Amino acid sequence: LIIARMQKDRHRMQDHILTRTTNRSASFRIVPAFTIILFAIRCLDVLVIRSDQWLGEQIVTKVFGIILIFSYAAFSSQSFRGIGFTTKKLWKSICLGSTIILLSLFIGYAGEWLFLYVTGKNPVIYVMPEGNSLIPNTAMSGGLGLGMILVLGNILNAIMEEGFFRGFLIGNLKRKLSVRAAVLIQALLFGIWHIFWPLRDFLDSKTDLTAFLVTSAVYCVAATIIGLAWGVLFMPTDNLWIAVVAHTINNTVMNFCI
Repeated sequence: LIIARMQKDRHRMQDHILTRTTNRSASFRIVPAFTIILFAIRCLDVLVIRSDQWLGEQIVTKVFGIILIFSYAAFSSQSFRGIGFTTKKLWKSICLGSTIILLSLFIGYAGEWLFLYVTGKNPVIYVMPEGNSLIPNTAMSGGLGLGMILVLGNILNAIMEEGFFRGFLIGNLKRKLSVRAAVLIQALLFGIWHIFWPLRDFLDSKTDLTAFLVTSAVYCVAATIIGLAWGVLFMPTDNLWIAVVAHTINNTVMNFCI
């Protein structure tokens, strides 16, 4: 009887291990599918639909991305909390994310202001809502209405991008790979995510091939570094809100401070 019970427990443990392994493999296999789908929507939105030209924000990509990530969290074994949308240490994460990004922005703007001042320029920071554009004087600008749309768009954008790159990708990649590899891969994909803007300007004949290649390289490297930084911010706490807050503040300051 004891031997039979031990064998039953062993079979139960083997079944549990097999189930966990199968779930991990399935979660890992869904990564390329979700990545291809979201990048395809991004490409379609930037190059064809161009929803950013309607209201100054890329609404289609943001809304579709949030629906995709939230659907995954709702219908898979990985819940919202598993992705990183947790209330655990919420205020601590918000304060930490805000402090880190505000300090970084202050250092960046102060350094740029000091450089311009030393080189004989007259640096002035204007506060005005303005959309995104790589071409000078072509971005959509406006008043309070556009400002509110940009802030809302930045919040949705941060939730979508952090939910996908930091929450979904890191959470699934680290099931099969090391944490370092997971953080690096999502950061590289985050860098590639940002080359659609210079590609559109090149296809619209607003820039030449050299400008496209240089701008794409700069955007890709900068976004990869940011992806690494926000991945590092996320990993110790498993709380996405720290990265969401930092992401939102960064993009909003970039939209308002010229």
